[in-house]
Amino acid sequence: MGLATGAADPRRLEGWAIWSLVALFVAYYAIYILRHCDFNNDDLDNFLLMRRMALWPFLLTPTDVHFVPGHRLLTWLVYHLAPMNFGVAVAVLMAFHVGTLVYLNRICRLLALERGGQVIVGLYAVSCLVAFGLIWWAHAQHRAPYVFLGMVAVFHYLAWLRRGGRSHIAIAAICTVLAMAFYEKAVLIPVHMLVFGWLTRERPWGRDALRLAAPPLALLCVSALYVVLYIRLNQPGLADQVIQIRSLKMAVLAQYINQPAELEKLRAMRPLLLRWHLFLLSCRTELEFLKQMLGAVTGLSSEGNRDLPLGGLGPRGWLALCLAGAFASFSVWKFPRTWVVLLGLPLVLALDFAPIAFSSRGTLLGFQTAHFERFLYEEWHIVALFAVAWWHCVLSTNPEFKNGRLAWSAALAGVAAYGVINAVNLHATGHSQWSMLWFMNQSHDYAHNLRAGLSSIDESRPSFVNSDVPKCMSLLQLVKDTRTLLPLYRPDARFDAPDAAYRVAPDGRIVGLSANTGRAP
Repeated sequence: MGLATGAADPRRLEGWAIWSLVALFVAYYAIYILRHCDFNNDDLDNFLLMRRMALWPFLLTPTDVHFVPGHRLLTWLVYHLAPMNFGVAVAVLMAFHVGTLVYLNRICRLLALERGGQVIVGLYAVSCLVAFGLIWWAHAQHRAPYVFLGMVAVFHYLAWLRRGGRSHIAIAAICTVLAMAFYEKAVLIPVHMLVFGWLTRERPWGRDALRLAAPPLALLCVSALYVVLYIRLNQPGLADQVIQIRSLKMAVLAQYINQPAELEKLRAMRPLLLRWHLFLLSCRTELEFLKQMLGAVTGLSSEGNRDLPLGGLGPRGWLALCLAGAFASFSVWKFPRTWVVLLGLPLVLALDFAPIAFSSRGTLLGFQTAHFERFLYEEWHIVALFAVAWWHCVLSTNPEFKNGRLAWSAALAGVAAYGVINAVNLHATGHSQWSMLWFMNQSHDYAHNLRAGLSSIDESRPSFVNSDVPKCMSLLQLVKDTRTLLPLYRPDARFDAPDAAYRVAPDGRIVGLSANTGRAP
């Protein structure tokens, strides 16, 4: 009798349903990325640089403005494990993603959130922001490890607050430092630790506040030292690059290239006034980011044809704002203590996005920066952690909310519906011209044709006629031609030999050439 009751336990069935959805969407996003994306642009440039350098100098070479040895190490490992095998790269990224889900679930279990925690993990897993964050290898090499290590650090800090043990603090510190090797925004992980530690506290910190906050505060000092060293040693011109004072260069030109009068006005600005102008531009980009994050989280917008208007809301933006306002009002009315969580969410999100909004890229692209969904992925885990803090706050004053079969069945249905909405948004973006996924689809087709053609050539040291590489593979012409590209796939490839037998077509197909003519038959 007991066995039969246990087998039909609604909680167990709901748990299995949630984890089945999580597994389904992990597999779905992995397959989607494999079928629609491939190495391109910065990925190829990094691989080429790696082939020209020894390991140690390669690890210490910055990527653009990033000094990230961990990112470089992933490039080296993936290429040496399976050269130009995109499947291996996706497997590495999905391993970080699964690790993030595991530690998000551990945080929920640590806080005794029970089924509510499972719902939060489910919502995080089914969001298409995960796919947008992982579609581009060079970009995801920064973000996926950073998100995972940040989640691990937060978990171990929370565990230390509840259980004690120096090992938890040691692991949190190690993860924070390791995350800095992948992405500079890891300097903000101590802020996340401190905020979520305080929001999920079991009792008021009171006189123990300084002792309890000491680990993240100490790590913040490490972060400050890292920032100073980063600017002074690795990027001596970073400040000038960000504020763009002495020369307007691409940043202001990109903003005002179609407004000659405005451009002339900016040229005449004094340095201090121009600094202030660009500062305000970055602040407006922050507001644009919060709007885009709201649209993405509610499922009412996605990159491409379903995007919210630049600098405005539109009908779907207003709907998202109304939904958020209604939820916040209900939350504060029903659970007054949640106001701190609701206020903290946009503040921490804005702080976390600030390194991008105030960077040279943020200045260059302006509002458009916030419309790249790949930048929203690295903020999605913060939303999940605030959802954890919100539910913990609700349960601390309303423990009866742990029960209620009807409500939890509705929550399960909501997770499934949210997953469907996000899957639809992902496919819509893939068909939106000029979206990131649209470019990725083209690079996938080119690389797929190229691999298939190269695998059909049995001879050693095949000879090719040099040809151009399409923009989808190298938008900024980091890889200009097939003479540069093909050795990544076939190190024995030769070029411009009198007996050249092959040519790479614009779509990536390998075309055989007729003898002595150098032309396709």
